[in-house]
Amino acid sequence: MTIEQALDRLLEVGGSDLLISCGSPPRLRRDGRLEPLDGVLLTPAAVEPMVRGLLDESQWQELQVRRNVDFAFTWRERVRIRGNAYFQRGSLAAAFRMLPLRIPTFEELGVPESVYKLIDRHQGLILVTGPTGSG
Repeated sequence: MTIEQALDRLLEVGGSDLLISCGSPPRLRRDGRLEPLDGVLLTPAAVEPMVRGLLDESQWQELQVRRNVDFAFTWRERVRIRGNAYFQRGSLAAAFRMLPLRIPTFEELGVPESVYKLIDRHQGLILVTGPTGSG
């Protein structure tokens, strides 16, 4: 499986994350659960071209020196992808997160009207928190 095929599949099924690591098939996160994309276990020889094809030369050099690099790109003019490539147990791995190109409106998110009133506050600090992965 190529990185292009994996990212297309992530977009197609509406997943939020794609995880690439040696010794495991590519996995996507959908509705909070990790699902393998296919049964083929990735090897270091398969992972390196997947990651290297997404990085420019300076990012690749940063990865070699710092052992991790953050990057982002637009995929198929439909979503932004935030990526992190890193070394894990001596092998290259990467994690990708899908981000919308457009910020959804309150109505699209289903935010209660009572929250709208918080926008009109001119003093104080409003914290909106939740568990990891809650958005």
